[in-house]
Amino acid sequence: MMVLLMNGPKQQQTQPYQQNRIYMKYCTATCSGVGFFVSSDRRAGHLSGHPGNIWCVADNNSAWIERVGGTEKTLEEAQAIVDSTIEDAQTAWDSKSDLHKTIHNRPTTSSLPE
Repeated sequence: MMVLLMNGPKQQQTQPYQQNRIYMKYCTATCSGVGFFVSSDRRAGHLSGHPGNIWCVADNNSAWIERVGGTEKTLEEAQAIVDSTIEDAQTAWDSKSDLHKTIHNRPTTSSLPE
């Protein structure tokens, strides 16, 4: 959604409407199984897992990071971990047999949500 701003009789600018924009926090955390995240965590805001034990949470969900013993990362740090993990998985896939390759897809790159 765009908001039209009037800056005088003939000047117009458009800017993204950001009232409902979700800002992300990134962290590393090891999934401990049952109770690692629960429905109330999901209702509190965005929560998604990515390769390399990277988790993305809405910035209003910092309590979850603390509860699971996560370590906050910048987007760049988190993306580097994801990329490294995927590159390692691709290298491992490349060394597998042709039979394995016909059954399993090669891991693909992934971009974290911003």
